[in-house]
Amino acid sequence: MTVRRGVRGFLSSRHSRLTEIALGVGGLAAYNIVRARHRADRAVAVANARRIADAERRLGVLVEPAVQRALVRGRMSRTLLGAAYIASQVVALPLALRTSFHGNDPAYPALRTMALISWTTGVAWYAWRPVAPPRMLHDMQVTDTVSEGFIAMDSPAVRLFYNPYAAMPSLHVGMAPVVAWAVWSSTTNPLVRAG
Repeated sequence: MTVRRGVRGFLSSRHSRLTEIALGVGGLAAYNIVRARHRADRAVAVANARRIADAERRLGVLVEPAVQRALVRGRMSRTLLGAAYIASQVVALPLALRTSFHGNDPAYPALRTMALISWTTGVAWYAWRPVAPPRMLHDMQVTDTVSEGFIAMDSPAVRLFYNPYAAMPSLHVGMAPVVAWAVWSSTTNPLVRAG
């Protein structure tokens, strides 16, 4: 009971800049340790992705190929969508955390804790059940907009920083509401909130 109360108190409090940085670095280190210890087999990750796609197809909710065909119109759209995909994780989340921390936003501890919980849950899932991204299921006809338009996701240098078989749960999707909540809670400006 005391440990639980201590953890709850720690997570609901704002800490020094050094402690907050250590939490972020610790989360990134944990991600890389899990990734190194649980190297996913491509065949297993593709099989898991195929099961998900088949279930979506049976339920009539497999819309990603159609949505992508509607949005991807040439090299410029690939470049913009690829940049948005990378920026959503590498720029938007750190910027939201930094802005909230430095702005003394009272919502900062909740924002940081939601990000840590989302990240931890995702890492645990990846270790248990790796899932390949739709671009690796050739019969789905999903274009790799990131690699083809912005950065080669399968290059050895890029693979040092991400897990190629971590498509589900998507941290990009999981972090989007966290960042949106941070923006919403930090302003009353209706134009900023609507954006």
